[in-house]
Amino acid sequence: MRIVLALVVLAGASYIFIAGDSGLMELAQRREELRRLEQSVADLVAENDSLKRVLSLLDSDSSFVERVAREKYEMVKPGESLYLIRR
Repeated sequence: MRIVLALVVLAGASYIFIAGDSGLMELAQRREELRRLEQSVADLVAENDSLKRVLSLLDSDSSFVERVAREKYEMVKPGESLYLIRR
């Protein structure tokens, strides 16, 4: 009888340790969530750095501004013709 009781207690404790509110499964899920959030932060930092670089170029490089105007907004200088090739 003591052995059965000890096994039941051990099984209950093991269940709580593994699947409980702060068990190993919860810990693994939290670590995965933390990894995803850290990756998201790294992606946003990289995007922010890229946008800062573009902003700096827009403020200081007139040839970059011209290239953006031509490519993104399809602008041309007086006397030029624009030919669009759509895919």
